[in-house]
Amino acid sequence: VQFFTNIDAELVEKSQNFKRIFSNLTSSVLFREGADWKKDRKHFEPFCFYDMVKKYAAYFYSGAQELSAKLLEHGKFGKSVQVDQLVQELTLKTLMASLLGIELDLSEKESKQLTDDFITISLTMKLDKSLGDILAKIPFLRRFSARAQKEKAAFANLRSLIDQILDQSANRKQISDLAFYLQQKTAMSRDEIAANIFLFTMAGHETNKSSIVWALYELAKNPELQKDLVEEFKQKKALDIDILAYVQQESLLSSFVSEVQRFYSVAPEIVPRTLKQSVTMPNGLVAPKGTTFMLGIWESHMNPASYFEPEKFNARRFLDNDIAKNAFIPFSAGQRKCVGYKYGITQVRTVIATLLEQCEFKLDESHKVNMTRVMTMNPHNGVKLFVNPRN
Repeated sequence: VQFFTNIDAELVEKSQNFKRIFSNLTSSVLFREGADWKKDRKHFEPFCFYDMVKKYAAYFYSGAQELSAKLLEHGKFGKSVQVDQLVQELTLKTLMASLLGIELDLSEKESKQLTDDFITISLTMKLDKSLGDILAKIPFLRRFSARAQKEKAAFANLRSLIDQILDQSANRKQISDLAFYLQQKTAMSRDEIAANIFLFTMAGHETNKSSIVWALYELAKNPELQKDLVEEFKQKKALDIDILAYVQQESLLSSFVSEVQRFYSVAPEIVPRTLKQSVTMPNGLVAPKGTTFMLGIWESHMNPASYFEPEKFNARRFLDNDIAKNAFIPFSAGQRKCVGYKYGITQVRTVIATLLEQCEFKLDESHKVNMTRVMTMNPHNGVKLFVNPRN
């Protein structure tokens, strides 16, 4: 993992299959190579440093308060609540407000349409798993498919949204807004900026949504863990430790969230790359030019050489165990580590702590939950929970 995540950017290029799957993002930093990739990545790093994330924390907290109220409202009649869309609305709205400076004021119908568009586009980026997936991409057949028309409409809707974001940012003239910064301080074209905003919007809210949903699922399965986390938060507040300081500390909360990231590996693998020349690996073997490699995050997280009983969920796993540096890689590792990892960790922990303070979760045993791969690892058919006010 250390070798391949730190390999010289000039020695590799994104695999052709990866480029085909993510063809709508070809103008973004995701597809940059070598020195161009390093240069473009530096534009985004200041927006993800801890000092900026501290400013975003207020959005994380207020968004979680709003989500708590919605969950309790939906659950007050004793029926289980499907939490996925509500969580996705939270992460999307929060990202827009914090990173882009755009306050989304959408009706419930508009919000649902927007989240549906993101889900539709996620599905266009999944790996082909069946004959139906393959046939759906044949140009002649696509012309007549309802699926293709839905995808076309989703891309048009999101491009319209991104154009609105760029125009609003140009009018606001806030250099702390990513979209305005890219327009003023870089040589990127409007299409390149739009592709990058789309990339950050998609990746920045979708992964956090999945992590929060899986965390709520595990909490609903374990009432005692809920009580322990609530008690931990109460103790921190009694010591005048605010929520931002709490979520940055090592704690039961941090261990629990790390275990969610390990066990569910929301982004299950690292971008595949192809070697432009032969390289000698640490074990002495030579990987020849043209070799495509893809590091498995899921496989690393389920490795029994690194984790005791990896197939079991253990919320306290990261409290007492010394995990090898490159065994836990939810955000990749090395120079290619996800630029937004501090943003992701802070939001997920803040939302979980805030929700637990006000809500008690119980599993709807009648609703079967299975994992499925879209762009990230998601619960097939979603997660349904009973939500009650915490006493």
